Amino acid sequence: MAKQTAEKYIYIYRVEWSQEDKAHIASCLEFPSLKAHGNLTLRVPAALHKQLAIRSAEEGVSINQYVLSRIADISTAHAQ
Repeated sequence: MAKQTAEKYIYIYRVEWSQEDKAHIASCLEFPSLKAHGNLTLRVPAALHKQLAIRSAEEGVSINQYVLSRIADISTAHAQ
């Protein structure tokens, strides 16, 4: 969360190059009004949904658990 110092907020942000946009893109998720509740709805192509269903069934977990574990893997890899 952002730290408040002398009536000013200090935010942590990330700037990355977007090849798609051909520009630098900044992101900041620490706005006080932004609340993450843990719900995320994704729309994926039918073929990808089928692949996710097969892979999650092979691992004996739900699609939600499978996708969450893949996101966690990617997040951990980026943190290193």
